[in-house]
Amino acid sequence: MARAMPIPNITALVAECWNSAETQARELLAHRYFDKDEEFITHLFHGEFRVAVEGAAGAGAVKQAFLTDLKSHFPELRYSGDLERLATGISATAMLHPREVEGKTCGDLGLVLIRPNVNTHRFAQSMLIVDQDYRRGLLCQAKIKRRMSRRHNAQWGCFTYNQRKLLPDRMGYLALLLYEYEGAQRWSLLPSQ
Repeated sequence: MARAMPIPNITALVAECWNSAETQARELLAHRYFDKDEEFITHLFHGEFRVAVEGAAGAGAVKQAFLTDLKSHFPELRYSGDLERLATGISATAMLHPREVEGKTCGDLGLVLIRPNVNTHRFAQSMLIVDQDYRRGLLCQAKIKRRMSRRHNAQWGCFTYNQRKLLPDRMGYLALLLYEYEGAQRWSLLPSQ
């Protein structure tokens, strides 16, 4: 299996979409939805993230970011039309996992990026090896910090038995999305960690 081509510009674009989605979700929660649970917040965040990712893809930003990554990785081909053709058709999708899917993946939501993986041939640097249907993803498991009670300090939600069993094998593409409210009224969500 060929090593994955680095994609720092795509990664930065996804991070921008993530940050935008988080900001929008936090604003909606602060102004309209107080003291909501993990599932509600995850649905809200996913909706904002999906809109941001689809907007970036529709505006051509995903393709442009990948083209920039290709030109950076293959500077000798930066003026070639081949790189433009390789960047066409790239897709990024944010997905919410319904409960039955979450039970299998142990993730609440995910991001799937379908793009070509492009590398130079081991023995002939002028030859490119292209895996046209290269898929990579990010799996997110959400947890919320629970309320403080008289007997207990606030604690993070626990992992289920299935999550404890399956998540260690997914560490290479797993992110924890941690929600925490500011203050006892639980009106304002802190930035995710």
